[in-house]
Amino acid sequence: MLPPSEAPYPPLLGIVAGKWQVSWASPTACSNSSCFESFKARRSAALALAVEADQHALDIDLNSYNHGLLTYITVLTQQLQTVQARQQLAQAMLTQSTDLVKLYKALGGGWESAPNAAAN
Repeated sequence: MLPPSEAPYPPLLGIVAGKWQVSWASPTACSNSSCFESFKARRSAALALAVEADQHALDIDLNSYNHGLLTYITVLTQQLQTVQARQQLAQAMLTQSTDLVKLYKALGGGWESAPNAAAN
């Protein structure tokens, strides 16, 4: 296991039995597609937790700003971090969905593209 400073990939965060758990497992360590899908699902779950934590931190910062304890630049910085976390989560979910469609197509699952409206 590499220390965080040497890891070439982001950590996966999760809560197990009420305790934070950090997984440094690399997606390249997977030997099959189900392992890789599990990695992507865990990454999405970790990103969802990060979004929730960032939103909570933003709420605290806004409350602190309203009471004169923080500057507005601190609130803006937290807003930026929250938006970036949401963007990462959306991208991860899009990738998972796209990969699932590709899998169905590759297995001959009968996935068809929607007919082009301009052709009608």
